[in-house]
Amino acid sequence: MDCMKLSSIPMCFLIAFFLTSCKSKPNKRIVLEFHKEFPTVKGETWVKINDKNVVAHFWENFWENDYDDARKELWKANFQIDKKKVVTIFSSTGQCIETKKEIDISKAPVLVIKAIKAKYNSHKNFKIFEKELNNGKVFYEITFKINHEELDTVIDINGNFIKKNEDYTN
Repeated sequence: MDCMKLSSIPMCFLIAFFLTSCKSKPNKRIVLEFHKEFPTVKGETWVKINDKNVVAHFWENFWENDYDDARKELWKANFQIDKKKVVTIFSSTGQCIETKKEIDISKAPVLVIKAIKAKYNSHKNFKIFEKELNNGKVFYEITFKINHEELDTVIDINGNFIKKNEDYTN
């Protein structure tokens, strides 16, 4: 029995090494394009968006460009600029599809602020992100918590609600 315990220890180290060395990373083209777009950023973390429904939702609802190769996989980079959260999404071809930056509410357009205050005035603890797509369109995403559940809403620059209370990101 003691012999079996001792022989399982190296196997545990081997499995742990294998799991950490197989950490998925974006291809070199994505990383190169990321650093062209954000040359001063260091220490970004990458997450592959695996859920095909999520990927399909992004393409159907927000992105107009039709690149079949780009649809195969998406990568999300998380980092900070000026102590504010930033998230970018890149296609497998290295195209920056979306950049989402946390902003102060005072930086949002007046119509967006009015829409937020009219609909969510009772929610004091929320974050607002400016979401710019590769086609130049800009939206504002508001995230907040209700009963320990994080919800989000997307509003266009005219204060129109595009998406309400759904979570579509990994």
